[in-house]
Amino acid sequence: MTIEFEVETYKIPAWALSPLVNNDYTGIIDDDEAFVDNLYEWLDGEYGRGLWHIGEVSEQFFGRSDFGGLSGDMCDVDIVYRV
Repeated sequence: MTIEFEVETYKIPAWALSPLVNNDYTGIIDDDEAFVDNLYEWLDGEYGRGLWHIGEVSEQFFGRSDFGGLSGDMCDVDIVYRV
């Protein structure tokens, strides 16, 4: 049996990577913590709880997030999920 994976790339605020990757909310204000929690919830709903993980992350660049339309320092983040 072969397990297949797919990759989707999203623009995610650079400040959100520490809580997403390391579950480290140090220095994150309440509104930003809510953003990350909502992003986790969306990813779990979209790909299944425990069936996705963070893959490659690009260098920071100025842009607009794919979530909530936030502007600022972003990274292209690969979400790897099981098909």
